[in-house]
Amino acid sequence: MSTPPQSPYGQQPPQGYGAPGYGQQPGQQPPAYGAPAYGQQPAPYGAPPQQPGPYGAQPQPGFYPPPPPKKSNTGKILAIVGGALVLVIILAYAGISALTRGGVGTSTPDYEVTLPKTLEGGKLKLKQDLTQQMKDGLKAQGDSQPDELRSGLYTGGTDQLVYQGGVDSRSDSESAEEYLNGAEEADGTSPGTEHKKIQPAGSGETWLCAVMVKEQYGQKMSMPTCAWTEDGVLVAIVDGSPGTMTKSPADIDLDALAERASGVKDEVLVPAE
Repeated sequence: MSTPPQSPYGQQPPQGYGAPGYGQQPGQQPPAYGAPAYGQQPAPYGAPPQQPGPYGAQPQPGFYPPPPPKKSNTGKILAIVGGALVLVIILAYAGISALTRGGVGTSTPDYEVTLPKTLEGGKLKLKQDLTQQMKDGLKAQGDSQPDELRSGLYTGGTDQLVYQGGVDSRSDSESAEEYLNGAEEADGTSPGTEHKKIQPAGSGETWLCAVMVKEQYGQKMSMPTCAWTEDGVLVAIVDGSPGTMTKSPADIDLDALAERASGVKDEVLVPAE
């Protein structure tokens, strides 16, 4: 029996946001002539399975059993995104690091930053206090410490959010821009969108938002970020939810993130004593 000819088309299409990268299985070889087409649908849900052939029976010449159904890539994607939360924290650290290097503000801050146990009316709960980790990172890099710093990872269902709040008398009106610029300078990070000024309805605030793109094992991940600063106070959030990180930057609603960030700001700031 002659060997069926191989397909000349072996190249895989380029991967996009959310496509499996590191550890991806090689493509299946095309079946022999007469074999069922790759991707053939299994029997309808609830239908009785086909009876196996006699023990030791071999397939007929020229015919091969269809390949098993392709496994879902969801688990692989979530594993990559889960590991990428470390990158979200690094991104936030890079932003606060840049903040402490610049600014010559003269205003006395009117607020203090806190680290609540919950955010968004209890929807998100504090999973990890990152404050000391951020302070240690600043010290190791030789960067100055802000007067106050609070940071935490909040989770709820599939939502994951990194919050940072800082108070520093050296901060000025450009601190939000410096924060985003610093985040974009983190290793392996590139701008996914331009910086966008957003004023959430009824807030009277101006937030600066953008999407950063990180790449890990060939997997691109979007990390939308919003920062606000006024009179020496900065509040910033990074959305690290799996459903967000696997989107293309153009598909992320920064206006909606700014609305969330404004609500977070109201929960974390208290009047200075």
